[in-house]
Amino acid sequence: MGRCIKIFINFLNFDRIVFIILTKFRKNMPQLSIIIPLFNSCDFILRALQSCINQTLKDIEILIIDDKSKDNSLNMVLEFAKKDPRIKIFQNEENLG
Repeated sequence: MGRCIKIFINFLNFDRIVFIILTKFRKNMPQLSIIIPLFNSCDFILRALQSCINQTLKDIEILIIDDKSKDNSLNMVLEFAKKDPRIKIFQNEENLG
Protein backbone atom coordinates (compact mmCIF):
# COMPACT_ATOMS: atom_id res chain seq x y z
CA MET A 1 0.00 0.00 0.00
CA GLY A 2 2.83 2.42 0.79
CA ARG A 3 4.30 2.01 -2.70
CA CYS A 4 0.96 2.89 -4.35
CA ILE A 5 0.68 6.07 -2.30
CA LYS A 6 4.26 7.05 -3.19
CA ILE A 7 3.57 6.52 -6.92
CA PHE A 8 0.36 8.57 -6.64
CA ILE A 9 2.18 11.42 -4.88
CA ASN A 10 4.92 11.38 -7.55
CA PHE A 11 2.21 11.52 -10.23
CA LEU A 12 0.60 14.54 -8.54
CA ASN A 13 3.95 16.31 -8.32
CA PHE A 14 4.70 15.60 -12.00
CA ASP A 15 1.27 16.88 -13.00
CA ARG A 16 1.83 20.04 -10.97
CA ILE A 17 5.28 20.62 -12.48
CA VAL A 18 3.91 20.23 -16.02
CA PHE A 19 1.10 22.68 -15.21
CA ILE A 20 3.57 25.26 -13.86
CA ILE A 21 5.84 24.95 -16.91
CA LEU A 22 2.96 25.23 -19.37
CA THR A 23 1.54 28.23 -17.52
CA LYS A 24 4.86 30.08 -17.69
CA PHE A 25 5.34 29.40 -21.41
CA ARG A 26 1.70 30.18 -22.15
CA LYS A 27 2.13 33.82 -21.17
CA ASN A 28 4.10 34.50 -24.36
CA MET A 29 1.82 32.57 -26.70
CA PRO A 30 -1.44 33.73 -28.25
CA GLN A 31 -4.58 31.88 -27.31
CA LEU A 32 -5.40 31.21 -30.97
CA SER A 33 -3.38 31.09 -34.20
CA ILE A 34 -5.23 31.66 -37.45
CA ILE A 35 -3.41 30.42 -40.54
CA ILE A 36 -4.43 31.86 -43.90
CA PRO A 37 -2.90 30.49 -47.11
CA LEU A 38 -2.60 33.24 -49.71
CA PHE A 39 -2.48 32.84 -53.47
CA ASN A 40 -4.06 35.38 -55.82
CA SER A 41 -6.76 36.29 -53.32
CA CYS A 42 -7.38 39.99 -54.01
CA ASP A 43 -11.12 39.54 -54.10
CA PHE A 44 -11.55 38.33 -50.53
CA ILE A 45 -8.34 38.55 -48.46
CA LEU A 46 -9.13 41.92 -46.86
CA ARG A 47 -12.58 40.71 -45.88
CA ALA A 48 -11.04 37.57 -44.34
CA LEU A 49 -8.49 39.62 -42.37
CA GLN A 50 -11.12 42.05 -41.17
CA SER A 51 -13.25 39.13 -40.00
CA CYS A 52 -10.32 37.73 -37.99
CA ILE A 53 -9.56 41.07 -36.38
CA ASN A 54 -13.21 41.73 -35.50
CA GLN A 55 -13.51 38.58 -33.39
CA THR A 56 -14.27 39.07 -29.71
CA LEU A 57 -11.18 37.02 -28.82
CA LYS A 58 -8.30 39.49 -29.06
CA ASP A 59 -5.42 37.23 -27.97
CA ILE A 60 -4.75 35.90 -31.47
CA GLU A 61 -2.07 35.81 -34.11
CA ILE A 62 -2.80 35.73 -37.81
CA LEU A 63 -0.24 33.88 -39.90
CA ILE A 64 -0.42 34.50 -43.63
CA ILE A 65 1.51 32.17 -45.92
CA ASP A 66 1.93 33.64 -49.41
CA ASP A 67 2.56 31.09 -52.17
CA LYS A 68 4.04 33.59 -54.66
CA SER A 69 0.83 35.41 -55.51
CA LYS A 70 0.88 37.05 -58.92
CA ASP A 71 -1.88 39.55 -58.25
CA ASN A 72 -1.87 42.41 -55.75
CA SER A 73 -3.02 40.33 -52.75
CA LEU A 74 0.39 40.25 -51.04
CA ASN A 75 0.71 44.05 -51.24
CA MET A 76 -2.80 44.41 -49.84
CA VAL A 77 -1.89 42.17 -46.90
CA LEU A 78 1.40 43.99 -46.28
CA GLU A 79 -0.48 47.31 -46.05
CA PHE A 80 -3.12 45.80 -43.77
CA ALA A 81 -0.43 44.27 -41.52
CA LYS A 82 1.06 47.71 -40.84
CA LYS A 83 -2.06 48.47 -38.77
CA ASP A 84 -2.03 45.31 -36.65
CA PRO A 85 1.06 43.66 -35.10
CA ARG A 86 -0.82 40.37 -34.67
CA ILE A 87 -0.47 39.74 -38.41
CA LYS A 88 2.66 37.90 -39.49
CA ILE A 89 3.45 37.26 -43.14
CA PHE A 90 5.56 34.45 -44.54
CA GLN A 91 6.48 34.27 -48.22
CA ASN A 92 7.49 31.17 -50.12
CA GLU A 93 10.46 31.72 -52.41
CA GLU A 94 8.64 29.83 -55.16
CA ASN A 95 5.11 28.63 -55.76
CA LEU A 96 4.72 25.31 -53.96
CA GLY A 97 1.24 24.56 -55.26
